[in-house]
Amino acid sequence: MPPYVSGFTNDIFISFAHNDNWAGWVKAFEDHLQHRLVEIGVNATIWRDEKLDGVDVFSDVIFDQLQKSALLISIVSPSGIQSHWCEDERQAFERFAALNGGFRVANKSRAVKVVKTPLPNDEQQDLFGVTGYQFYKREPQAHHFEEFDQDHAEFARLCLRLAQDIKILLDKFVEHLNATPRKETIYVATTTPDLKRSRNAIVQQLEDWGYAIAPNASEPPPRLASFEAVAKAELAASIFSVHFATDQPNIVIEGRRDSIVKQYELAQSLRKDRIVWVEPGRKLYAEFDDALNSGLQNGVEILKDRTLEDLKDVIEERLNKERRQDDRQGRIQNAVEVYMICDRADHPSLENAAGGLQARAVQQYLNQKGLLVMPSPFSEMEWSELEEEYKAQLQVSNAVMLYWGTARENWFLKIRRIIVGERMRRNKTSDAERLTEAFYFGSPLSGKLQYEKLAEFVIQQDQGFEPNKLTPLLNRLLPNEEAG
Repeated sequence: MPPYVSGFTNDIFISFAHNDNWAGWVKAFEDHLQHRLVEIGVNATIWRDEKLDGVDVFSDVIFDQLQKSALLISIVSPSGIQSHWCEDERQAFERFAALNGGFRVANKSRAVKVVKTPLPNDEQQDLFGVTGYQFYKREPQAHHFEEFDQDHAEFARLCLRLAQDIKILLDKFVEHLNATPRKETIYVATTTPDLKRSRNAIVQQLEDWGYAIAPNASEPPPRLASFEAVAKAELAASIFSVHFATDQPNIVIEGRRDSIVKQYELAQSLRKDRIVWVEPGRKLYAEFDDALNSGLQNGVEILKDRTLEDLKDVIEERLNKERRQDDRQGRIQNAVEVYMICDRADHPSLENAAGGLQARAVQQYLNQKGLLVMPSPFSEMEWSELEEEYKAQLQVSNAVMLYWGTARENWFLKIRRIIVGERMRRNKTSDAERLTEAFYFGSPLSGKLQYEKLAEFVIQQDQGFEPNKLTPLLNRLLPNEEAG
């Protein structure tokens, strides 16, 4: 069953502690909620870890499922609050959500709080900053409370109410995803407390330029499994990373792991471009220096004895480079592709080809006009291999130019039959794009003109290259551009 929210594997991830599923409470909650959602027209996919068997054991699978979930339902209880894994799930979901639509949608949180068992002094009220759904009842002016099990009328009533609210939230989330353009993300690594002000300045500048920042928290998760899962996801979503290095590590991960080195190593392992800024007057500590000098060296730029403004300039130049590459790639993807088929004797890539000079002028001119010219192979190949290559490339081309200069007549006829075969294939396919066909007859012209009626566009040039002869073809391929 596909998820209700396109682009996600799960609509709902249920986070809970093992003790809360005593007597099947969590299973009953999931079944009731699923049934109520179906009743109101939501075929939602729900995921929860069914392997908890007394000891909370975390795995990469859980983080993977959490990252692919539209909503989180957190079952709150003293056991759930005390569970490190439940805490990791809550923190990781908030970080994952920032990458795929935002943690808050229409002023509502994508994390839903279901309170099974209240905490002392009702401390659960502060979690997520939302009221949540209370599956218990307190006795007036007493410290006692009563939990609602699956046979309690209030259990069913709350599941129905929750299902309706989830439908509203999922619908708003779908609307939000469709209406909100995604920003490009820059990974700005967390650092030591003394460099937080510098990091904040870079974050502010990037946000002013219209970029999203990851991580959106100043401190990494304290446990290694969640730290790695979150950092990998954030780095994978980023176009490059920025790292702040000083003369001391930031030991905040379990096992006394340094978060500064670890973030750099993860970016390095994912082959991300990396900018490393060393605060002026500081000397790198040994562990970070070792990380810089080992592993993948490509894509790293180190700024030493450079100001924070210099760092901003370097980041801006990197972003401009990314934009230029994106613009170029966009032009290539949107360009009209012309397959230019030449014999080796006329190939534009071979300097010693007899007709190559004029063919090269044609290719360069078409490229300058914004077309994407794909020349045929220049290497010596068996005819069977060439024929397969011609057929395959014709199928993905918008137009074909059969360039006939010094080649023999039988070569021209064989290629022309292949082109006719592609035209007939497209004619049998109702939604296929029409193939624009052109012949280019170069020197010598003798004997070639008997074939000039076999293509819609025929260019004859035996006295050097004349660009204006290509104008009719360009008007067909580039109707909204100036062809001349």
